[in-house]
Amino acid sequence: MKNVILQLGVLFFISIGYGCSSSDNILAAVKLDDKWGYINIKGKEVIDFNYDGADSFAYGLAPVKLDDKWGYINASGQIVIAPQYDGAGVFSEGIASVELDGKYGYINISGEEIVPPMYDRAEDFSNGLAMVMKNKKWGYINLNGEVVVTIKYDHIHSFSDGIACVALNGKWGCVNTNGVEVVSLLYHSTVSFSEGLANVELNGKDSYIDTNGEVVIPMKYDYGAPFSNGLACVADGFYKWKYGYINTKGEEVIPLQYDGAGSFAYGLAPVNLDDKWGYINASGQIVIAPQYDGAGVFSEGIASVKLDGKYGYINTNGEEVISINYDGAGSFKNGHAIIYLNRKKGLINKNGKEVVPPKYDNIFNLGDDLVGISLNNKWGHYYEGKETAPIYDQPYKFTEGLAMVMINNKCGYINQKGEEVIPIKYDGARGFSKVNN
Repeated sequence: MKNVILQLGVLFFISIGYGCSSSDNILAAVKLDDKWGYINIKGKEVIDFNYDGADSFAYGLAPVKLDDKWGYINASGQIVIAPQYDGAGVFSEGIASVELDGKYGYINISGEEIVPPMYDRAEDFSNGLAMVMKNKKWGYINLNGEVVVTIKYDHIHSFSDGIACVALNGKWGCVNTNGVEVVSLLYHSTVSFSEGLANVELNGKDSYIDTNGEVVIPMKYDYGAPFSNGLACVADGFYKWKYGYINTKGEEVIPLQYDGAGSFAYGLAPVNLDDKWGYINASGQIVIAPQYDGAGVFSEGIASVKLDGKYGYINTNGEEVISINYDGAGSFKNGHAIIYLNRKKGLINKNGKEVVPPKYDNIFNLGDDLVGISLNNKWGHYYEGKETAPIYDQPYKFTEGLAMVMINNKCGYINQKGEEVIPIKYDGARGFSKVNN
């Protein structure tokens, strides 16, 4: 369970309205004069400032703190689960973690105890499972509170495609959602699958296993990269590694002859030959001659290249589409890439237009055509080509079209255009979200 001692920051709040206007179906918790209440998206105070702590609505309920104990209210401000816990989490998949006397358990939206407080940590449910810790060991329980992955592991990761990495005594393997160790705990690092295979290292050699833990490509190489486009870069060599490529059958389809190599994308892979970088196709033919001091993997049909200490971009035909003028260049994502110039960052599009000039200390994606910017430890954003000046004291994220911002320890809300729509007057605030999910 996430820390229930609420701190000033960006969290997301969901609640449910009963006979409320549409604006009352999107709420955020705010703090004023040491008490918490709730406002709607128009800034109207809809739940009185009565609480010592508050968190987000979900499934029609929100955890609140009253007289040093946590319980739950509905969107009308009525207490429906009496304050009785030392901590209370937001509902997830109809279940919330609660803390009592230093131990964690789970309740449902009726306040019924699904799992008694018995764990040292309890995370939110996701896809019907939740990570729990007891006596410094981790496992998983289901929505009925039943242990489905034995609580015995030193480390445990989230499930992906039905498989989670686990570790015990410094060795890593994988379990499925039934708790079966489908990959034995043999390996020195986490196991990550790509195209159905994972490269693992044992006794100084890399091999590849499938999702059943079966070795399909035996231990042979000093280095093996994840598969991409049906090929994986591998390397071997006592004094100096040479790189080549294998297919999913383990066949060396491109000989180990390069001094460096990267992953395939868009049918091409960067390779280093005689200290220069170029690109080969899946048949091993050179299609862009080695001429660069550095070369990146293609992303969205464009790759960064380095020449004489500067960076630019080429397309899959080897044509220079963005001039080699920058001090650094990142990969393209959603049509944009971060560029570096004179120790500052900006954002460029595929046409080479600097949509955000390189004058900021940091750039980060906020989603939905929103780009966060920071300068001198102040934060702002770009939206539709317009800058909201970096004047805020912390990074922020938009939810339901508004973002909580802070100046001099006071909080308010701005819209995507940078307009202040709810005054910066609160002592604490959370992000907006819909009342019920």
